[in-house]
Amino acid sequence: ITISGDLSWNTHVGNVCNSAYRKLCFMRRSLRGTNSDIWTNVYKTLVRPTLKYAPIIWDPRAQTQIDKVERIQRLAARFIFSKYDRHESVSALLREAQLSSLASRRRIARLKFFYLLYFKYLHIDTQTYIRSPGRRSRRLNNELSVDPFMPNIDIFKYTFLVKNN
Repeated sequence: ITISGDLSWNTHVGNVCNSAYRKLCFMRRSLRGTNSDIWTNVYKTLVRPTLKYAPIIWDPRAQTQIDKVERIQRLAARFIFSKYDRHESVSALLREAQLSSLASRRRIARLKFFYLLYFKYLHIDTQTYIRSPGRRSRRLNNELSVDPFMPNIDIFKYTFLVKNN
């Protein structure tokens, strides 16, 4: 994980995408002529872990960063099926390869981590960040309700705690 001085994830997203792209190019050279099932398995084994490593920490919020990461997976779908025509639907290729979007995978990882925090599986003191609502309404709340966390500073606004509330 690359942390820049301005606490922006642009450098990290660039590094992750470059690393994943190099791995894709290696796969393209090495797996020429193999079927799509092998391509998909190798992609899921070598490239996708690079794109989804520690998503709770660096989950991109800017649409340009999200698009840059998703672009790698879309390129991989083209490589998997060897369909490079610009009129070919990449969304259909992704569905055929059964590759869910990386944004949805990051969302699932955030929710899973929140679940582990909420039910204290991680043994981390969460009193500061995860609070029960001050008043309970039987109509609006249940016993698992969480009071939304409202950060004051811009840097903290985009952490997974705020995204999950």
